[in-house]
Amino acid sequence: MIPIKIFCGCGQKYAFDVEPIGGRIAHAVQCPVCGSDGTIAANQLIAQHLAANASPASGLRIGGQQRLATVPLPPRIPTAATPESNLSGGKVRNKWSILILSGAVVSLLVLAGAVMFASSHNRKQESALPLAEVPAGLPKTLAELNAWYVEPPVGQNAANFYLKGFDAMQLANIDAVPFQSKVPLPALDRAIPASMKSTLAVFVKSNQSALQLLAQGTKYDHCRYPVDLTLGFDALFPHAKKLSNANRLLELTAIYHAESNQGELAAKDVLIGLALANSLLEEPAVLAQLPRAWGIANAVEALEQTVNRTLLPAEA
Repeated sequence: MIPIKIFCGCGQKYAFDVEPIGGRIAHAVQCPVCGSDGTIAANQLIAQHLAANASPASGLRIGGQQRLATVPLPPRIPTAATPESNLSGGKVRNKWSILILSGAVVSLLVLAGAVMFASSHNRKQESALPLAEVPAGLPKTLAELNAWYVEPPVGQNAANFYLKGFDAMQLANIDAVPFQSKVPLPALDRAIPASMKSTLAVFVKSNQSALQLLAQGTKYDHCRYPVDLTLGFDALFPHAKKLSNANRLLELTAIYHAESNQGELAAKDVLIGLALANSLLEEPAVLAQLPRAWGIANAVEALEQTVNRTLLPAEA
Protein backbone atom coordinates (compact mmCIF):
# COMPACT_ATOMS: atom_id res chain seq x y z
CA MET A 1 0.00 0.00 0.00
CA ILE A 2 1.18 3.52 -0.81
CA PRO A 3 0.22 6.44 1.47
CA ILE A 4 -1.24 9.36 -0.48
CA LYS A 5 -1.55 12.88 0.93
CA ILE A 6 -3.27 15.51 -1.21
CA PHE A 7 -3.47 19.25 -0.63
CA CYS A 8 -6.52 20.48 -2.57
CA GLY A 9 -6.71 23.92 -4.11
CA CYS A 10 -9.57 24.78 -1.73
CA GLY A 11 -7.20 24.37 1.22
CA GLN A 12 -8.43 20.94 2.33
CA LYS A 13 -5.90 18.19 3.08
CA TYR A 14 -6.91 14.56 2.82
CA ALA A 15 -5.01 11.28 2.90
CA PHE A 16 -5.57 7.60 2.14
CA ASP A 17 -3.66 4.42 1.28
CA VAL A 18 -3.87 2.88 -2.16
CA GLU A 19 -2.71 -0.27 -3.91
CA PRO A 20 -1.95 0.97 -7.46
CA ILE A 21 -2.72 -1.03 -10.57
CA GLY A 22 -0.29 -0.54 -13.40
CA GLY A 23 1.28 2.34 -11.52
CA ARG A 24 -1.99 4.27 -11.19
CA ILE A 25 -4.99 4.50 -8.90
CA ALA A 26 -7.86 2.27 -9.96
CA HIS A 27 -10.67 4.71 -9.21
CA ALA A 28 -11.44 8.42 -9.26
CA VAL A 29 -10.58 10.58 -6.23
CA GLN A 30 -12.41 13.72 -5.14
CA CYS A 31 -11.81 16.33 -2.45
CA PRO A 32 -14.25 15.65 0.43
CA VAL A 33 -14.95 19.38 0.77
CA CYS A 34 -15.14 20.97 -2.68
CA GLY A 35 -15.42 17.83 -4.82
CA SER A 36 -12.44 18.76 -7.04
CA ASP A 37 -10.85 15.86 -8.89
CA GLY A 38 -7.73 14.57 -7.16
CA THR A 39 -7.05 11.61 -9.44
CA ILE A 40 -4.23 13.29 -11.36
CA ALA A 41 -2.50 14.38 -8.17
CA ALA A 42 -2.86 10.88 -6.71
CA ASN A 43 -1.34 9.30 -9.83
CA GLN A 44 1.54 11.75 -9.70
CA LEU A 45 2.27 10.88 -6.07
CA ILE A 46 2.08 7.16 -6.87
CA ALA A 47 4.57 7.63 -9.71
CA GLN A 48 6.87 9.61 -7.45
CA HIS A 49 6.69 6.93 -4.72
CA LEU A 50 7.42 4.14 -7.19
CA ALA A 51 10.28 6.11 -8.74
CA ALA A 52 11.79 6.85 -5.33
CA ASN A 53 11.77 3.16 -4.41
CA ALA A 54 12.95 1.79 -7.74
CA SER A 55 16.46 1.35 -8.99
CA PRO A 56 17.64 4.41 -10.92
CA ALA A 57 16.98 4.17 -14.65
CA SER A 58 19.61 5.23 -17.11
CA GLY A 59 18.93 8.18 -19.36
CA LEU A 60 19.33 11.91 -19.07
CA ARG A 61 17.09 13.52 -16.42
CA ILE A 62 16.17 17.19 -16.40
CA GLY A 63 14.31 17.29 -13.09
CA GLY A 64 15.97 16.73 -9.74
CA GLN A 65 18.26 19.74 -9.59
CA GLN A 66 18.42 22.33 -6.82
CA ARG A 67 15.06 23.68 -5.76
CA LEU A 68 14.16 27.09 -7.14
CA ALA A 69 12.82 29.87 -4.97
CA THR A 70 9.89 31.08 -7.07
CA VAL A 71 7.83 30.48 -10.18
CA PRO A 72 7.78 33.36 -12.72
CA LEU A 73 4.71 35.55 -12.25
CA PRO A 74 3.47 38.88 -13.63
CA PRO A 75 5.81 41.66 -12.43
CA ARG A 76 3.05 43.36 -10.46
CA ILE A 77 2.79 40.39 -8.06
CA PRO A 78 5.14 40.48 -5.04
CA THR A 79 6.79 37.09 -4.55
CA ALA A 80 7.25 35.25 -1.27
CA ALA A 81 9.67 32.62 0.01
CA THR A 82 9.01 29.10 -1.13
CA PRO A 83 7.42 26.85 1.54
CA GLU A 84 8.52 23.27 1.92
CA SER A 85 6.24 20.75 0.27
CA ASN A 86 4.11 18.66 2.60
CA LEU A 87 2.64 16.40 -0.04
CA SER A 88 4.92 13.41 0.43
CA GLY A 89 7.30 14.04 3.27
CA GLY A 90 9.86 15.84 1.11
CA LYS A 91 10.26 12.93 -1.29
CA VAL A 92 8.23 14.53 -4.10
CA ARG A 93 10.31 15.14 -7.19
CA ASN A 94 11.60 18.72 -7.29
CA LYS A 95 9.84 19.68 -10.48
CA TRP A 96 6.42 19.10 -8.85
CA SER A 97 7.20 20.81 -5.54
CA ILE A 98 8.83 23.75 -7.26
CA LEU A 99 5.87 24.38 -9.50
CA ILE A 100 2.84 23.50 -7.41
CA LEU A 101 3.76 24.87 -4.00
CA SER A 102 5.96 27.86 -4.76
CA GLY A 103 5.27 30.75 -2.44
CA ALA A 104 4.66 33.23 -5.24
CA VAL A 105 1.74 31.25 -6.62
CA VAL A 106 0.31 30.56 -3.17
CA SER A 107 0.42 34.24 -2.24
CA LEU A 108 -1.65 35.12 -5.30
CA LEU A 109 -4.12 32.30 -4.74
CA VAL A 110 -4.63 33.17 -1.08
CA LEU A 111 -5.39 36.72 -2.11
CA ALA A 112 -7.87 35.63 -4.77
CA GLY A 113 -9.49 33.15 -2.38
CA ALA A 114 -9.85 35.79 0.32
CA VAL A 115 -11.55 38.14 -2.11
CA MET A 116 -13.92 35.44 -3.35
CA PHE A 117 -14.75 34.19 0.13
CA ALA A 118 -15.50 37.60 1.55
CA SER A 119 -17.52 38.72 -1.43
CA SER A 120 -19.53 35.51 -1.79
CA HIS A 121 -20.80 35.91 1.77
CA ASN A 122 -21.35 39.65 1.67
CA ARG A 123 -22.08 40.69 -1.91
CA LYS A 124 -24.48 43.41 -0.91
CA GLN A 125 -21.70 45.16 1.03
CA GLU A 126 -18.87 44.37 -1.36
CA SER A 127 -17.18 47.73 -0.90
CA ALA A 128 -16.66 46.98 2.80
CA LEU A 129 -14.64 43.79 2.39
CA PRO A 130 -12.27 43.28 5.37
CA LEU A 131 -9.07 43.34 3.31
CA ALA A 132 -7.45 46.53 4.57
CA GLU A 133 -4.08 44.79 4.81
CA VAL A 134 -3.98 44.00 1.07
CA PRO A 135 -1.06 45.91 -0.52
CA ALA A 136 -1.89 48.91 -2.64
CA GLY A 137 -2.52 48.09 -6.28
CA LEU A 138 -3.99 44.64 -5.63
CA PRO A 139 -7.73 43.98 -6.05
CA LYS A 140 -10.02 44.23 -3.01
CA THR A 141 -13.36 43.32 -4.60
CA LEU A 142 -14.54 40.71 -7.07
CA ALA A 143 -15.14 43.41 -9.67
CA GLU A 144 -11.56 44.65 -9.27
CA LEU A 145 -10.27 41.08 -9.42
CA ASN A 146 -12.17 40.42 -12.65
CA ALA A 147 -10.84 43.65 -14.19
CA TRP A 148 -7.33 42.76 -13.00
CA TYR A 149 -7.46 39.71 -15.31
CA VAL A 150 -7.01 41.97 -18.33
CA GLU A 151 -8.76 41.31 -21.64
CA PRO A 152 -6.22 41.55 -24.53
CA PRO A 153 -6.98 43.84 -27.48
CA VAL A 154 -9.41 42.50 -30.08
CA GLY A 155 -7.77 39.87 -32.25
CA GLN A 156 -4.79 39.39 -29.91
CA ASN A 157 -6.20 36.93 -27.38
CA ALA A 158 -4.40 33.57 -27.59
CA ALA A 159 -7.33 31.93 -25.78
CA ASN A 160 -9.44 32.19 -28.94
CA PHE A 161 -7.16 29.68 -30.66
CA TYR A 162 -6.51 27.53 -27.60
CA LEU A 163 -10.24 27.06 -26.97
CA LYS A 164 -10.80 26.01 -30.58
CA GLY A 165 -7.88 23.61 -30.23
CA PHE A 166 -9.43 22.09 -27.09
CA ASP A 167 -12.69 21.49 -28.93
CA ALA A 168 -10.87 19.90 -31.87
CA MET A 169 -9.03 17.30 -29.75
CA GLN A 170 -9.86 13.67 -30.51
CA LEU A 171 -9.56 11.70 -27.27
CA ALA A 172 -11.82 8.74 -27.91
CA ASN A 173 -9.04 6.11 -27.75
CA ILE A 174 -6.76 7.55 -25.08
CA ASP A 175 -6.68 4.28 -23.10
CA ALA A 176 -4.33 2.83 -25.75
CA VAL A 177 -1.67 5.52 -25.17
CA PRO A 178 0.04 6.96 -22.03
CA PHE A 179 -2.72 9.54 -21.57
CA GLN A 180 -3.77 9.55 -17.89
CA SER A 181 -4.41 5.83 -18.23
CA LYS A 182 -2.81 2.61 -17.04
CA VAL A 183 -0.28 2.80 -19.87
CA PRO A 184 2.96 4.32 -18.46
CA LEU A 185 5.28 6.62 -20.36
CA PRO A 186 8.06 4.74 -22.16
CA ALA A 187 11.33 4.31 -20.26
CA LEU A 188 13.94 6.91 -21.12
CA ASP A 189 16.61 4.32 -21.94
CA ARG A 190 14.48 2.15 -24.22
CA ALA A 191 13.01 2.46 -27.68
CA ILE A 192 9.23 2.68 -27.88
CA PRO A 193 7.70 -0.71 -28.81
CA ALA A 194 6.54 -0.85 -32.41
CA SER A 195 2.92 -1.39 -31.37
CA MET A 196 2.89 1.73 -29.16
CA LYS A 197 4.65 3.81 -31.81
CA SER A 198 2.01 2.79 -34.33
CA THR A 199 -0.75 3.70 -31.88
CA LEU A 200 0.88 7.06 -31.16
CA ALA A 201 1.13 7.75 -34.89
CA VAL A 202 -2.62 7.28 -35.30
CA PHE A 203 -3.32 9.36 -32.18
CA VAL A 204 -1.11 12.26 -33.33
CA LYS A 205 -2.52 12.19 -36.86
CA SER A 206 -6.11 12.31 -35.59
CA ASN A 207 -5.26 15.44 -33.59
CA GLN A 208 -3.51 17.44 -36.32
CA SER A 209 -6.24 20.08 -36.44
CA ALA A 210 -6.07 20.58 -32.70
CA LEU A 211 -2.26 20.76 -32.74
CA GLN A 212 -2.30 23.40 -35.47
CA LEU A 213 -4.74 25.57 -33.52
CA LEU A 214 -2.66 25.25 -30.36
CA ALA A 215 0.43 26.27 -32.32
CA GLN A 216 -1.40 29.35 -33.64
CA GLY A 217 -2.21 30.44 -30.10
CA THR A 218 1.49 30.66 -29.23
CA LYS A 219 1.91 33.56 -31.67
CA TYR A 220 0.14 35.90 -29.24
CA ASP A 221 1.68 37.35 -26.10
CA HIS A 222 -1.47 37.71 -24.00
CA CYS A 223 -4.26 35.36 -23.01
CA ARG A 224 -7.51 35.65 -21.07
CA TYR A 225 -9.92 32.76 -20.84
CA PRO A 226 -13.68 33.53 -20.55
CA VAL A 227 -13.97 33.43 -16.74
CA ASP A 228 -16.29 35.72 -14.79
CA LEU A 229 -14.47 36.23 -11.50
CA THR A 230 -17.26 38.46 -10.16
CA LEU A 231 -19.14 35.21 -9.40
CA GLY A 232 -16.72 34.34 -6.60
CA PHE A 233 -16.93 30.65 -5.67
CA ASP A 234 -19.56 30.19 -8.39
CA ALA A 235 -17.06 31.06 -11.13
CA LEU A 236 -16.55 28.29 -13.70
CA PHE A 237 -13.21 27.21 -15.20
CA PRO A 238 -14.13 24.65 -17.90
CA HIS A 239 -10.90 25.35 -19.78
CA ALA A 240 -8.67 24.08 -16.95
CA LYS A 241 -9.27 20.36 -17.53
CA LYS A 242 -9.18 20.76 -21.31
CA LEU A 243 -5.86 22.58 -21.07
CA SER A 244 -4.40 19.73 -19.01
CA ASN A 245 -5.51 17.27 -21.70
CA ALA A 246 -3.94 19.45 -24.40
CA ASN A 247 -0.62 19.54 -22.52
CA ARG A 248 -0.63 15.74 -22.33
CA LEU A 249 -1.40 15.57 -26.05
CA LEU A 250 1.59 17.80 -26.78
CA GLU A 251 3.82 15.68 -24.55
CA LEU A 252 2.88 12.49 -26.42
CA THR A 253 3.30 14.27 -29.75
CA ALA A 254 6.82 15.34 -28.76
CA ILE A 255 7.66 11.75 -27.74
CA TYR A 256 6.38 10.42 -31.06
CA HIS A 257 8.33 12.99 -33.09
CA ALA A 258 11.48 12.35 -31.05
CA GLU A 259 11.20 8.58 -31.52
CA SER A 260 10.78 9.25 -35.26
CA ASN A 261 14.03 11.26 -35.15
CA GLN A 262 12.22 14.52 -35.93
CA GLY A 263 14.03 16.68 -33.40
CA GLU A 264 12.84 20.02 -34.73
CA LEU A 265 9.17 19.01 -34.50
CA ALA A 266 9.66 17.52 -31.04
CA ALA A 267 11.27 20.75 -29.81
CA LYS A 268 8.34 22.75 -31.18
CA ASP A 269 5.92 20.46 -29.35
CA VAL A 270 7.74 21.09 -26.07
CA LEU A 271 7.71 24.86 -26.60
CA ILE A 272 4.01 24.87 -27.51
CA GLY A 273 3.31 22.91 -24.33
CA LEU A 274 5.19 25.48 -22.25
CA ALA A 275 3.37 28.36 -23.94
CA LEU A 276 0.02 26.67 -23.39
CA ALA A 277 0.73 26.10 -19.70
CA ASN A 278 1.80 29.71 -19.29
CA SER A 279 -1.36 30.95 -20.97
CA LEU A 280 -2.71 30.68 -17.39
CA LEU A 281 0.06 32.88 -16.02
CA GLU A 282 -2.15 35.89 -15.31
CA GLU A 283 -5.33 34.05 -14.30
CA PRO A 284 -5.70 34.75 -10.53
CA ALA A 285 -7.29 31.48 -9.38
CA VAL A 286 -6.07 28.23 -7.88
CA LEU A 287 -7.97 26.29 -10.57
CA ALA A 288 -5.71 27.97 -13.10
CA GLN A 289 -2.32 27.78 -11.41
CA LEU A 290 -2.47 24.04 -10.64
CA PRO A 291 -3.00 22.94 -14.27
CA ARG A 292 -0.36 25.51 -15.23
CA ALA A 293 2.10 23.76 -12.91
CA TRP A 294 1.14 20.33 -14.23
CA GLY A 295 1.48 21.59 -17.82
CA ILE A 296 5.01 22.82 -17.20
CA ALA A 297 5.84 19.46 -15.61
CA ASN A 298 4.45 17.70 -18.71
CA ALA A 299 6.76 19.83 -20.84
CA VAL A 300 9.74 18.87 -18.67
CA GLU A 301 8.84 15.18 -19.09
CA ALA A 302 8.50 15.73 -22.85
CA LEU A 303 11.93 17.34 -22.98
CA GLU A 304 13.46 14.45 -21.02
CA GLN A 305 11.94 11.98 -23.48
CA THR A 306 13.04 14.07 -26.45
CA VAL A 307 16.72 14.51 -25.55
CA ASN A 308 16.99 10.77 -24.83
CA ARG A 309 15.61 9.83 -28.26
CA THR A 310 16.93 12.33 -30.80
CA LEU A 311 19.29 15.25 -31.35
CA LEU A 312 17.83 18.73 -31.23
CA PRO A 313 18.87 21.21 -33.93
CA ALA A 314 20.90 24.20 -32.76
CA GLU A 315 18.04 26.63 -33.35
CA ALA A 316 15.82 24.61 -30.98
